[in-house]
Amino acid sequence: DLIREHQKLHRRAEHASCVAGRTWDWDGVRFTFLHPDEPGLREDSGLSDNDRSCVLKIESTQAGHGAWAQRSALLMGDLEAQQERRLVARTAVASLRADWLQVPHHGSRTSSTDELLHAVRPKWAVVQAGAFNRYGHPHPTVLARLQAHGAEVVSSPTCGAHFWHSDRRVGQSCWREMAPAYWQ
Repeated sequence: DLIREHQKLHRRAEHASCVAGRTWDWDGVRFTFLHPDEPGLREDSGLSDNDRSCVLKIESTQAGHGAWAQRSALLMGDLEAQQERRLVARTAVASLRADWLQVPHHGSRTSSTDELLHAVRPKWAVVQAGAFNRYGHPHPTVLARLQAHGAEVVSSPTCGAHFWHSDRRVGQSCWREMAPAYWQ
């Protein structure tokens, strides 16, 4: 009986590819896919899996609710330089602006172009990379570029889990600061 219930739920679950322009609102928050576009979804598009990554803009749609009104985040996936430039060229600047940026491609040197950072203008930039990873992410030139664009950079190897607060005084905190012992 439990198996049949699980199968019913599974059949009802819907799946839709992330495709530029797809938008939905939920509980005062708007979600908008900015990348890839329809042609980029095709296997024969010539794009790598990284460059077909979903790019998702998340923004508050609530006005007048104090510090969290009109806050936004941009999740970039593994996009690399060429697709970043393409995204910037075909997307309205207002759609790219974000307070919080998940740095593309773990901060590899083939990402986080000046064009992208100029368009987004993040206050916070979060690099998701494993500590002591074999690729050396985040790359020092990317960190320097982020800082040159005025972003406060947070990296998961030094921060651990990152918490971005938009529902009260806007800010961020790191798990390693809140619980410095790794076993906590």
